[in-house]
Amino acid sequence: MPVFVLHGFRWPRTSIRHHVILNNVDDAAPNYIMQSTTPDALRASFTDRWPDIMAHLPKLQFIEMHDPTDCSQGF
Repeated sequence: MPVFVLHGFRWPRTSIRHHVILNNVDDAAPNYIMQSTTPDALRASFTDRWPDIMAHLPKLQFIEMHDPTDCSQGF
């Protein structure tokens, strides 16, 4: 089983929605970060908004965290 070391921060879904709406990130699906176009759209939005910071984060990835309290169906 693979083991990953991650450094990051928790980004609540409501904050993701706010970022998507306020920055007109049309290709992002805030309810499902791992959708194919969402990470690229968010990275592009971050690069437009904070180019100096993003220059130091060339391999930025978004990881969908498991929420044990979420009882909704995944399909």
